[in-house]
Formats: sequence, C-alpha cells, structure tokens
Amino acid sequence: MVIVYVLPGKSGDYKVVQLEIKGQEHIRFGDGDKGHSGCLTHILEIEEGRFGLSPRFTGGPIRFTDLKYASELGLTDVQTYETVQDHGSERQIPAIVGSGYRVLGMGNAHIFVPDKSIIFFGRSLSYKIGFDKDQIERFRRQIPEWKIEVK
Repeated sequence: MVIVYVLPGKSGDYKVVQLEIKGQEHIRFGDGDKGHSGCLTHILEIEEGRFGLSPRFTGGPIRFTDLKYASELGLTDVQTYETVQDHGSERQIPAIVGSGYRVLGMGNAHIFVPDKSIIFFGRSLSYKIGFDKDQIERFRRQIPEWKIEVK
C-alpha cells in the first residue's frame, strides 16, 4: 500500500500523525505549536470537512478550528468525529478512532531537507501513543533516497 505524505520544504521539528483515512494510509507533518491534537483536528476539520461532537458544546456539531457550529453555517447533514478528554488537560480532543479514520501512531520528527534525512522520535503526551514502526518501515522503503531513523 502506498502511503500518502507531503514532506515539509523546510528543515525543522514537526509533529507527526500517522493515520488511515477511508482505507488509505497517511503520514502528516504538522506545526509543532499546534500539538498532536491540533494537527488531528486540522486534518479532520479542514481537510476532511468534519465537525466535532463534544459534551461541552451543546449546540450540536462544532468546528473547533473557528468555533462555528454546523447550524450557524446552515449545514444540517455533516460528517462528524467524537472527542475525548485530553490526558494532559481539561480540553476535549479528537478521538483516535472514528468513522472512516483511525490514528496509527504519533510522535515528532526532525527533518534535514538538504541531507534528505528524517529522525522520528518521541510520542504524543495528549494521546499517550508512539509511532507505528511498521508503517515507518514501509515509508522508508517507499522513499529510499531519504535516510530515515527512529529513536
């Protein structure tokens, strides 16, 4: 199976979310300031057009990226995702498994673009999960011109 990915154009540290959406595997590199839950929220809401369901927001499905309810936007039949309690705070974050998607792993990566190297390291504090090393191994075979390490 081919893994869908877009490598960042700049060297630096990134949050990484490994997931499967509608049967297709993805590796996403996101802004470190957003955290893993922010990266997953962006993928689900902005790229997939979903709205979150949370017991804390009683107005129905909500898009957390801009705090707009689907009803405010005149939308009645929307794809949604469930939220869960963040392990590290009081906030609600996307569940790692939902209708049509599942998170395979999370962590961080340091990318050196000129050297074509990626070092995967760490784990998600909010979700308490690390990388899916099998997917990273398939990714390594998919882009053999890059040096990939897992620490």
